[in-house]
Amino acid sequence: MKILFYLTVCVGALWAAKGSVSGSEGELSVSYDPSSMKLEFSNHSDNEIRILRPLDGSEWCWIYPYYKFEVTDSAGNKLPLELRCGNFGYPYSETNWPDDYLIVIPAGKAKTIMVRCPMRFREGETYSISMSYIFTEDAEPTPGYPYPKDLWIGTVKSKPATYTKPESD
Repeated sequence: MKILFYLTVCVGALWAAKGSVSGSEGELSVSYDPSSMKLEFSNHSDNEIRILRPLDGSEWCWIYPYYKFEVTDSAGNKLPLELRCGNFGYPYSETNWPDDYLIVIPAGKAKTIMVRCPMRFREGETYSISMSYIFTEDAEPTPGYPYPKDLWIGTVKSKPATYTKPESD
């Protein structure tokens, strides 16, 4: 039984990587605007780039693609991620896999999505926030769902953005 499980995982991992496109430095960039929660992915290559929206757990780096946020306060302390349940991996309910998650960025174009940074900010405090999109060749498939073919493989990190949480009335 253990051997069958191991073979299933290995074949799934190979399936996930089959047809993936390795990224090269400079062909994809990302910027993050914390006040609007908008991420903009820009394609600087001559070919379309295919990436994925976050899955349940992507912001906690539990499942690929990782949407890894790094946040420091004005004293240089790193903020921890919010606590949450430990369930992750499946596409969100009322969505279609992979259609609702696939982002196709044409050559020379950009796509913007909204992603909430999973950390608690204190009112009036100023923070430095950067975000990395990470998808690797060894990404295991989502539970029951293989990744689409020809996804961009690599890591791209935004420049740090400054954010001050407004004080409530």
